[in-house]
Amino acid sequence: MLDISLGEHTNWQLACMPTAGWGQLSQPVNWVLMIGGILALILSTLAYVWLRSIQQLRQRDAESRLARSVFNSSNEGMLITSPRDDVIGMNPAVTAITGYTAAELLGMPLSFLTAENITPEDQRKVHAAVSQHGVWQGEIHARHKGGHVFPVALTVTAVLDQSGKPSSFINTFSDISERKSNEARIQDLALRDTLTGLPNRMDLYNRLEALLKQGQSLAVMILDLDNFKIINDTLGHAVGDQLLVEVGKRLMTAINPRDIVSRLGGDEFVVVLVNEHASQVAGSLAESILLKLARPYLIEGYELHSSSSIGIGIYPVDGNDASSLLKNVDTAMYEAKSHGKNNYKFFTEKMREQISERLRLENHLRQALFRQEFELHYQPQVHIASGQITGVEALIRWNHPQWGMVQPDKFIRIAEDSNLIVPLGEWVLQEACRQISKWRGEGLDELCMSVNISARQLQSRHLFSLIDHLVATHDIKPGTLELEITESVAMDDPEKTISRMKKLRAKGVALAIDDFGTGYSSLSYLKLLPLTRLKIDRSFVKDIETDPNDAAICTATIALAQILDLGLVAEGVETEAQLNYLREQGCDTAQGYYFSKPLPAQQLFEFIQRFQQGQVTTP
Repeated sequence: MLDISLGEHTNWQLACMPTAGWGQLSQPVNWVLMIGGILALILSTLAYVWLRSIQQLRQRDAESRLARSVFNSSNEGMLITSPRDDVIGMNPAVTAITGYTAAELLGMPLSFLTAENITPEDQRKVHAAVSQHGVWQGEIHARHKGGHVFPVALTVTAVLDQSGKPSSFINTFSDISERKSNEARIQDLALRDTLTGLPNRMDLYNRLEALLKQGQSLAVMILDLDNFKIINDTLGHAVGDQLLVEVGKRLMTAINPRDIVSRLGGDEFVVVLVNEHASQVAGSLAESILLKLARPYLIEGYELHSSSSIGIGIYPVDGNDASSLLKNVDTAMYEAKSHGKNNYKFFTEKMREQISERLRLENHLRQALFRQEFELHYQPQVHIASGQITGVEALIRWNHPQWGMVQPDKFIRIAEDSNLIVPLGEWVLQEACRQISKWRGEGLDELCMSVNISARQLQSRHLFSLIDHLVATHDIKPGTLELEITESVAMDDPEKTISRMKKLRAKGVALAIDDFGTGYSSLSYLKLLPLTRLKIDRSFVKDIETDPNDAAICTATIALAQILDLGLVAEGVETEAQLNYLREQGCDTAQGYYFSKPLPAQQLFEFIQRFQQGQVTTP
């Protein structure tokens, strides 16, 4: 800013100051000096204003150059349009993004670049939004000079004239193709099974719900591969994964474009048949799928064979929403699997009743644990050579206040599925060990108590501490308590099972494989299990007199037990002929109705006393 003080010329002010009044002056006015001062002040002010104007012009010029630089160097396309949406200006980025030069776009309507039909009404809506809010933002599709269409993010702002009306519009846009592609990939990953590329559970539910809202006629199938676990465990997960991929491909060849194939997880797949005649054609499609999946698979040099079990449900008869429909179809699939596998079953009203009964049983089962409605019965195990009772198997019974005695086959599966098997199994262990102690006090101190434990119990982190507590509380002698583990449980995760079973053996607990021969055993693992006994399943003993195959299996199992130096118990012995055959083959111990049915504790105690004294006559 200029210094506009008058400095040494201020004496004119003094000369002009009144001393006696406005009418009198002490000295004559020096008009020359006064006029010169006024001129100097005016010139100084003009100079200041001129310099300020120069500075503002320079600043505006700098800002204009900066704006032009930003406009020209921006990576975002900038199109300046008139109120009629004609292009009146553009930056170089527009050419880089669209392929069009300024000569090709100037004077053209903005809609020339869009791949969508933008009507005058659409333009008015955009202009109205800009007028009201100052800006409009959205996504549109633009067309490149080369012909391809791509998505852009567009921002429209208005340039106002002195009256506040838009004199032009600045349209700023950028190509968001890569962003959209990444979003699509992320969405695809969220909705696709990574192994097979099929829709996953989430995508299936979304599609199914959409179809149901449209009122589409459809059938839903759930497929489970039979014996897939055997292939997976013996040949490895890599081979198992390739098998799943091949199954997905075969399913895709069996359907129409409108239909859906999805992988739920594991070896379960879903097929949704979208057809107005779905209820009539679902059965034939299921048969076609069974044939396709039963054909051999050639994977890494192995010829694999795998059938499937299929459950079928029809909308809306078997469920009016995705969740209930799939739940009912899953029930039908398990029904198919229980009837020999490699077949299909439609969901029926009887199955619905079974589901209701199952829910009712589960609710009562939870109450039964709280009300202590369970009790143990015991079936004697007889040493064949000596004829002495050397052990008993503890078998749970449910003494329901209204239904009476409920057998295990009615509720054990429900207890396993609802995870009630762990507290129920712990109660069985506690009661069996209490009974060992009680019988010992009554003179039965040579009996071995066999107790069945489930897969969940075997994997429970509380099992070892519970065993320690029971052994200490009831003074359980080594070998007095035997835990029976089914063959399928032992082979489910053999390496982990071996480790846990060794810890149990170290605590003095005897271990037996129950239902031997009904599951899938690897002899390489079997010899590593720290077992004390094998139990031949009753299904092989039942027809031992008439079925050569059953007789051969029993003979082979007895020989295997002898080679591995294991004890052997044959279950389900009901006739003297069966007992004689087992004796001839060298079987150690027999258990079954030939000797006694399972009895309550006190009745069993009295039976043992009579049996040992020779007062019991077998049938």
